[in-house]
Amino acid sequence: MDGPNLYRMVRNNPITYTDDNGKTSKNRNRNIFWFFSFANRKSGEGATRSLNRGLKIGRAIAGGIVLGGLIVTIAGVAGAGLAVITAVGAIGFGIGALLGYNTNNLLEKFGKFLAKFIQGKSVTTQAAAGAAMGATAAAAQGATPQGIAISTVAGAITGTIGAMIENSDSGMGGAIGAGSGVGVTDTMLGSSTSIRTELASATGGAVGGMISGTTGSTQVGTHAGYGAVAGSWLGFALDIATNPMGHITANAAGAVAGALAEQAVRTYGGRIIGHVLGPIACRRVGGVVGDAVRMTVQRPFFEGIFTYLGGLIGGIGTALHQQLDESNPVSQGLGWVGAQLDQIGGHIMDSVRENVLRTTGIANLKDFGGSLLNRWRPRFL
Repeated sequence: MDGPNLYRMVRNNPITYTDDNGKTSKNRNRNIFWFFSFANRKSGEGATRSLNRGLKIGRAIAGGIVLGGLIVTIAGVAGAGLAVITAVGAIGFGIGALLGYNTNNLLEKFGKFLAKFIQGKSVTTQAAAGAAMGATAAAAQGATPQGIAISTVAGAITGTIGAMIENSDSGMGGAIGAGSGVGVTDTMLGSSTSIRTELASATGGAVGGMISGTTGSTQVGTHAGYGAVAGSWLGFALDIATNPMGHITANAAGAVAGALAEQAVRTYGGRIIGHVLGPIACRRVGGVVGDAVRMTVQRPFFEGIFTYLGGLIGGIGTALHQQLDESNPVSQGLGWVGAQLDQIGGHIMDSVRENVLRTTGIANLKDFGGSLLNRWRPRFL
């Protein structure tokens, strides 16, 4: 890059994204999350426990990379030797990993402190605090810039409602729930995330977080994210099952249109422009045409409904289960349903474990191995 925007190819977020060839960015958090969700999984274990473990380890690695990388950069600029850089980098990584691993606890404690500080203040103040809390939670949980923007708006709304009902803890809980839900969704789906799943997880996390308050709001948001993603997958499968030819036609039309667009750019744009913009044209044109055909022929119906239902059930159900007494029939019913879904998810994870580990393991090895090689090669050449 020859301008000040050095990380444009990775959406200005070199920690979360990587780009090997300058054509398209990839969300490295997704591969880390899925690998560790499956790597340490015990056979027969519920899906939630495995996914929660993957999230914690992924945040620990991201936190370690951020702080360790910052300290290494500072030490390198200061002219420190290799031994010193390695030592301080390892210490920074350890501290950052510890902070990342405890992200949920830190967010809830900060949210509770902020709620007490703004209690009784103006609606504008509490709305601004909610927006900031939503954005902070989303960023800490690995959300995309689009996800952070959605969480900011959701936090402003819950902060406003909290001010109106004179319960700032509820407002900040909703903001944390929204941000956590979106962050989890973006981590699970990576670059394939959609505004629909982000909105669904933000809605479920926000409503559930307002019910729970700051305590337990990260769990509420996390389950809203799980629900939105699971709902989108289930709805997508139902749409394909009810109209398989529509799905095939839409994909075929998108592939053909994308290939033609790429060929046109390569033919008329010259060698350099064609090499850079050809794949982009293929992806963009193919996506637009595929979506247009899908809306005309396939007409997806279940995916949108189940995505929002999943987010709402995951967020609100978790919040109600937290707040109601264990002897309450509603709480017991919610707990039973959640346990059954957890076990179903666990069985699905068991069936795809080896394939996911192989795919994500290779991706992580290429990503981090290549990054380390590129970083240290100049020092030895």
